[in-house]
Amino acid sequence: MKKLLISILSLGVIASMIAGTISYLGDNENSIGNSLIVGIIDLEVNGENPLNHPIIFLEKIHPCKIYYQNVILHLKENSNPAKVWMHIFNVSDGSSCSGEEESGIVNIPRSDNSTVMYSYEANATCIKFEDAISQLGEDETIGLTDTFVVTFCDGNLPVSGEIKTGAGKVEFTINFVGEEIDIYYYDTITYKIRLINKSEDTFIFEVESIDKPGNTGMSHITFCLFHDNVCDKKLSEAIEMDISITNTSSGETFIILDFNEHKTIHDLECVYINLTTLDGIPEFTPCIDYILTISIHLNSSCCCKNKAISFDIEFYAEQKTGTGFSDVEISIGNLIARGG
Repeated sequence: MKKLLISILSLGVIASMIAGTISYLGDNENSIGNSLIVGIIDLEVNGENPLNHPIIFLEKIHPCKIYYQNVILHLKENSNPAKVWMHIFNVSDGSSCSGEEESGIVNIPRSDNSTVMYSYEANATCIKFEDAISQLGEDETIGLTDTFVVTFCDGNLPVSGEIKTGAGKVEFTINFVGEEIDIYYYDTITYKIRLINKSEDTFIFEVESIDKPGNTGMSHITFCLFHDNVCDKKLSEAIEMDISITNTSSGETFIILDFNEHKTIHDLECVYINLTTLDGIPEFTPCIDYILTISIHLNSSCCCKNKAISFDIEFYAEQKTGTGFSDVEISIGNLIARGG
């Protein structure tokens, strides 16, 4: 009889191990502690288990508009009731415009239908053109115009600049399309600089050689964004999220994060957001769809264009009785980008 009892206990232990670990074959479910409740937690997100796609992918969001993302959360039939949390992590702020310095050679069109080779050095806020083979401002270039096309990330007016010749440097500022700036050397108008067009982040400048008082051939010209127009704010600090959840069985909707809380992605990173609260939904019940609605908008302090953030989202479900069976579904590669 003792041997038979030991055999029965062994079979019971094996069965318990199988119940606690079988979901490892295709998911991140596990059993912790010595729960007396038989079962598992098996969470689907948008019908996927395991979750293999981003749930948020917005390539061009704009101010004064709210974007909604609905996510369906569902405990499968064999699950225990569960508490569920949402967790944003791995937030990475970036830009769709390169902030790295670049340099090279470019052919600039001249008004006599020729092109002139300039070297250039550029970063996110400034570009310098110099060392043309035939410098504008030399005797043979009087009356000719060079055209410079410049693209800035987050390009807004005004644009500042500097023109340098053998006679020294002169700074200038252009505030609007069509404005023309006179550059003087020795009390003589030597150059005229005009902004002839601006289309989004691309500017077209003309520099005309008017006169040559002496040693005033152009050695370089620089165009720069004003620092006040360069947005240093991270996009994660400008995107706010509001969250609600709807029980499709009862039709009730509960607010998880209210619009007036103004919670940004930066605020929410690495915070576990409880989707099952005592005042709202105390737990998820198997076989019921819960619609998680995430509203996304830029707050009023955001001016930045051509910026993007990527992040991951984890959904963590755990049986309602506390430590025990759990399931983790992770959405990798979520993206939000600010439109131009």
